[in-house]
Amino acid sequence: MSAQRRAVKGFLALLLVSGVAFAAETPLRREGACDFVIDAAFQDKGGVQYFYALLPSEPSPESDATFLRFRPFDVAGVFSGLSSPPHVVLSRLVYTVEKDASFFSEARARDVGYINAVAKEMDVTRRDDGSFRVGATPSNTFTIEYYDAAKLAAGASSMPAIVRAVELAGMKEAPVSVVFQQNRDFSRVMGMRTADGSFTWTLHFALAPGRTRLVVFTMSYLRTLPPFFLGGARRVFRESTEGARVLIDNLRAYQP
Repeated sequence: MSAQRRAVKGFLALLLVSGVAFAAETPLRREGACDFVIDAAFQDKGGVQYFYALLPSEPSPESDATFLRFRPFDVAGVFSGLSSPPHVVLSRLVYTVEKDASFFSEARARDVGYINAVAKEMDVTRRDDGSFRVGATPSNTFTIEYYDAAKLAAGASSMPAIVRAVELAGMKEAPVSVVFQQNRDFSRVMGMRTADGSFTWTLHFALAPGRTRLVVFTMSYLRTLPPFFLGGARRVFRESTEGARVLIDNLRAYQP
């Protein structure tokens, strides 16, 4: 594989959402707005609903209404500190798994063995400070914060990011847990900057024993897209979903 093609695949890897993907046989439906209504009948058939938008760096993403709704997810204020606007990927994805809500525990969220079983190509290692390092190109560091029901009841549920996530989740029930993943320190590829940061908020809703609905919000700041002759933005969308398909196959096949 050429260096340029590896670079393209590296850029696309930034869009993979931890623990989120599409099964090959799963009905997939793209929705037109980030606050789309959850279709319970479609979900019961194994369907996946999602919203996806790639905002160009110019004009500034700040002019986009959906970006403003997602802005609280950037809890570190990374966007405000950038010298120039990035390309921004926004997504909301809703799907249901036949796993108990207790499956998505803090121990599992931090388990390198589990992470590498689901995201096999990422080559993740855990560092002494509790953060994680992605070895695959472009290498980067990520941290995980886990909020269980007790932490949410004790005040975490009032965090602006969680308030906004619950508001947009479209669920009547409160989440039993929330996982926040922040990726940073992205390496360059072929001398080019790849990304300024990525934020993923995953909410777990217990539907019944052995059945959980996941609502996932992602906001990624990209510096470099594939050139037009390699597919450009359309390729980002196509290959990010294809790569995500592998992740959910691994997630659904995973046995503790």
